[in-house]
Amino acid sequence: MLWNNRNVLWTMSAFAFFYLLAPWLYRLCKRFWGALALLVVCLAVKGRIGGLIESSLAAFPAEANISEFSAKTPVMTLYCFIFGMAAFAAVRENKQFLYGAFCILLAVLTNFQRAGFECVFTVLVLLAVQNPQGVGLAENQKFAQAVEFVGAGSFWLYLAHPLVLELLPNTAMGGAAAWLCFAGVYAVCLMVCYALYTLFVRRYEQRFA
Repeated sequence: MLWNNRNVLWTMSAFAFFYLLAPWLYRLCKRFWGALALLVVCLAVKGRIGGLIESSLAAFPAEANISEFSAKTPVMTLYCFIFGMAAFAAVRENKQFLYGAFCILLAVLTNFQRAGFECVFTVLVLLAVQNPQGVGLAENQKFAQAVEFVGAGSFWLYLAHPLVLELLPNTAMGGAAAWLCFAGVYAVCLMVCYALYTLFVRRYEQRFA
């Protein structure tokens, strides 16, 4: 049950895995057709790789949730990044409508059982990057700054979950006391995470941007 208690940290390993491979992935994905081909390969072999990972961990007991663990390994989540890299290349090469049609067709043909959510999200992103009408430059800049702060800050808020799990007392509590304790510890963790982001990470980003 150890990894289940740290389940929130699985995204950290996925991000690290992606950034280690990013220079090589960029060579394959800097053109739209290369990115699309790599995406198709990832989707085609994803099930097979997941089965191999799960079978290699078959000795673990059922309560270890090996199926969920196998599905969240960095190798299995790499295709999500490829979806985004293909979208970037498609917009740059003015092939966003072609890529959107591919995502819709993939979702429909697989009855939304194979990367259905990712296809829908990609289509929404492709629609969002189209130049909106009637929005001034000042409004765009303010909106972009707000999105940047919430997006980057939320990554640090995400780290509060394992902190809460670590700091919450193990003693049995019930009723209002348990909720008050949870809310208090969670609020403190959120403030610490946002303070780290504001005082250190944000300044680091601005310095090297």
